[in-house]
Amino acid sequence: MADPAQAHPAHAGAEPVVRLVEEIAVQFEHRPPDAAAAEIAAHLRRFWDPRMRRRLVDAVAAGAVGDPVVVRVAQVLAPGVPAR
Repeated sequence: MADPAQAHPAHAGAEPVVRLVEEIAVQFEHRPPDAAAAEIAAHLRRFWDPRMRRRLVDAVAAGAVGDPVVVRVAQVLAPGVPAR
């Protein structure tokens, strides 16, 4: 199986949780951005460990994310993410 970072050069060096969310976001490109972000955030709340959600929120806060849908996902998640 190919390395996902090689399949998507924009992901090279990205935090793994960021890369995962960007890959999930691709599946929602047909949706309006706010609807996609809400659905992705709901998925992450159900299936991701709180520490993974924290890493995503921290990566966005550090400016390590350029995808506006992923940024919006982090904004939706941030109020419910436990502190470090």
